[in-house]
Amino acid sequence: MQRKNKTTGALEQGYQILVYPNVQATGEITSESETDSQDGADAIEYVFPIQATASDFYAQTDAEGNSVYPPEAIYEVWGADATAFEAKLTAELFIFEPDTVLTAGTGA
Repeated sequence: MQRKNKTTGALEQGYQILVYPNVQATGEITSESETDSQDGADAIEYVFPIQATASDFYAQTDAEGNSVYPPEAIYEVWGADATAFEAKLTAELFIFEPDTVLTAGTGA
């Protein structure tokens, strides 16, 4: 993703992170592969049906001040934070939690 930085006006790279705090399987894993191609077999595609439900870890407050527990949370990281996020993501598997700190970036 790209956006214009509010301070400098320059385009900067960013990521949108979609978090499902509580996920449960709703069915069996299935797989599918087509082998009728002249170029060889296609990759096997696995399907694992899941359902996201609410979690206390991602409590939010609505317009009336009530606590809301959504089944998903969306975060955005931009600029230097996006670069740090990409470096961390390619270096190793990590868990992104509500209090995860990537850098001391301004987030502008």
